[in-house]
Amino acid sequence: MLVIAGVVLGFFWLFTAFPLFLSILAKALPANKRKESNTITDFACVITAWKDIDCAINLVSSLLKQDYDKFHIYLVADSCEFSDFTLKHERLTVLFPPKPLNSKIKSIHYGLERLVRKHSHFIVFDPDNLAHPQYLNEMNSLHQQGFDIVQGKRIAKNLDTKYACLDAFSEYYYNYTQRTVPFRLKSSATIAGSAMSIPLEMYMKFIKEEFDMESDKIIIAEDKMLQVYVVQKGYRIAFAENALVYDEKVSTGQQVKRQRTRWITSYFQYLLTGVELFFQSILTFSLNKILFAYTIIIPPMFIIGLAWMLLTIVSPFVSMWHFIAVQICFVAFILNIFIALIFGNAPSKVVNSLFYAPLFVINQIKALFSMNQTKTSFLTTEKTKNVSVEEVLNVKL
Repeated sequence: MLVIAGVVLGFFWLFTAFPLFLSILAKALPANKRKESNTITDFACVITAWKDIDCAINLVSSLLKQDYDKFHIYLVADSCEFSDFTLKHERLTVLFPPKPLNSKIKSIHYGLERLVRKHSHFIVFDPDNLAHPQYLNEMNSLHQQGFDIVQGKRIAKNLDTKYACLDAFSEYYYNYTQRTVPFRLKSSATIAGSAMSIPLEMYMKFIKEEFDMESDKIIIAEDKMLQVYVVQKGYRIAFAENALVYDEKVSTGQQVKRQRTRWITSYFQYLLTGVELFFQSILTFSLNKILFAYTIIIPPMFIIGLAWMLLTIVSPFVSMWHFIAVQICFVAFILNIFIALIFGNAPSKVVNSLFYAPLFVINQIKALFSMNQTKTSFLTTEKTKNVSVEEVLNVKL
């Protein structure tokens, strides 16, 4: 009994208190900075729109306003009505697949097979994203420092509801704990679903090795597959903290449930892969792989919260020492959350929204019991916040 309780407590400490130690250590270390070369990265910016081409207008406009010259935009309008896109530009190519692709990875592949020239790197965007005017400059800066793969920083485009603020809170937390901290510690940042840059040839090889483009199987979390793929091959994923991309946050409880169903499913789907990578990394003693694997197997926050509630009830039956240890670990977890919000410069609206966290958690629990839905549906989230990058920047000022 005591042995089992000790093992459970050890795992709880590993996922709650140890991240606080890593945060403190990362803050004490200097930021990653290498000597920059004069290389100019040529970006292929692929936007995957599905059933709604007009929702990408503001993103395209924000990319055309970049303070950077070497890029071309490919808007893949999957299952969209063929029409004249209102924006016309020599740097924009709009593609209408002749038959529905119904897959983000297939849309990306379709766009990359129809490039107007040979680009060095590829970036994927969701149609609801907005790019800061300096986004491509900041991404190029990391590439000039010798990093092959770079993840930009996604932050909230809208904070108009409590759910949006709580969704944004999660982004601020993971930006710090899963990207800033590992990268500062000479490991790899995790990849998000968009705003990531990777050498084009490497990505095409990834698609060829990992996917069957003829299959109708629903593919979720291709970003999680990609990050494991590149780290296993010895690459380090950089995090460009100043390369900002604004991402639409959910506004309702139903949207939370749909989004988190997809995310929770992807976590469990790739959990074993993360564990395998962790033990393989120990054998080869690769700090990049060890810390990265540890990062991706940390459970979602709401699962940690549920585990704390269960252990709080059960641990007194083991011993009072176990009960106290559980509470200390959870306090460390909460402290790390506030460190992430402080150093991530989270707006006060995001911090204040934590009082309503139970609303978010309830919908995440619902999502936990809805994971089977991902077998028959990609569970896309409706995008409704059609604002320009200038409007977002004015709000941020």
